[in-house]
Amino acid sequence: MLEAGADAILLVANACEGLAIVQAMAALPAHKRVPIISHWGITGADIYNWDPAAFEAVDLTFLQTYSFFAPTAPDRNQKVVDSYCAEFQACGSVGKIISPVGTAHAYDLVQILRRAIELAGTLDREEVRNALERVKRHDGLVRTYDPPFTATRHDALDATDFHLSRFATSGIIVPQDNLASQ
Repeated sequence: MLEAGADAILLVANACEGLAIVQAMAALPAHKRVPIISHWGITGADIYNWDPAAFEAVDLTFLQTYSFFAPTAPDRNQKVVDSYCAEFQACGSVGKIISPVGTAHAYDLVQILRRAIELAGTLDREEVRNALERVKRHDGLVRTYDPPFTATRHDALDATDFHLSRFATSGIIVPQDNLASQ
């Protein structure tokens, strides 16, 4: 890619594959490195701590839809953080939540799914799927879903939900705009 003149790399990979790309870029002389812009998949593990030096050597940003450092609903955010850290004793702080986006999405989806099951009155897959379209509103971590799904829209998020993030030097995932404060 670099020999073909790429100015940046758009990466869609999970943690292990993403690590290989980051390490390969970090191994290049600094003047040959190009920025890497990735989707959130590389943050699905504690990837930064697998090779901190490689991550510090590259210009890496990645898409995120949630940050526990910049919550959309601080009270709900704190409740989830407290529960998460009580369950996973090694947590200790919001910066230690592995895969913050996955955690926030899972929390919101389970709550929406619970409401759909209540509306369906059954665990029948088709009835629950149809009931997901009848959930009117859910005040979640990532956003207020109003409604989460419709008969013609099965993606609860849109372009306004995305922002770029980076790893702070400690490996904590922070929104790019908040990096200076970490």
